[in-house]
Amino acid sequence: MTQFHIYIACTVDGLIADKSGGISWLDEFTGENYGYNAFYEGINALVMGRKTFEQVLTFGSWPYAGKQTYVLSSRPISHESSDVRAWTKPITDLAEKLTRKSVKCCWVVGGGETIRKFIELGLINRIELFTMPILLGLGMPLFLPQPQRTPLQFVKSMHYANGVVKTVYEQRTPAPSS
Repeated sequence: MTQFHIYIACTVDGLIADKSGGISWLDEFTGENYGYNAFYEGINALVMGRKTFEQVLTFGSWPYAGKQTYVLSSRPISHESSDVRAWTKPITDLAEKLTRKSVKCCWVVGGGETIRKFIELGLINRIELFTMPILLGLGMPLFLPQPQRTPLQFVKSMHYANGVVKTVYEQRTPAPSS
């Protein structure tokens, strides 16, 4: 069974992007690795929403070369390749496909809508949340309203010298699918 993990940064007020969708507010926190290399080595595939995909394209070269990436989209995407494919079918079909392909761990990159869908379906196994010591006030929230409660089990937390706090949770029991 494929494990689905969230590894993401947000502000203290729970935002993942500013009101224009930008993430330049993260720039002041780039001096630390935050365990990213070990996390990235442990994943076999990625899934992201179309908006996140389009934003990643603005970063320059594709940062996830060699890892199969599925972009949730209702229409074709630009820059489709052997590593990057649009996914238009239900998320449950994607989860089944990844399990059949023996994908052990898949990173649900974002954004908020994609993460909400995976949580609603009870598919998220682990959340590694990096809370950055900044308030944006306005922007795009990490966690969008959910139709049900999703119990989490605290695993661990740690803090970095620059004020970033990492908190790890696992889903206690699968949330009912809608």
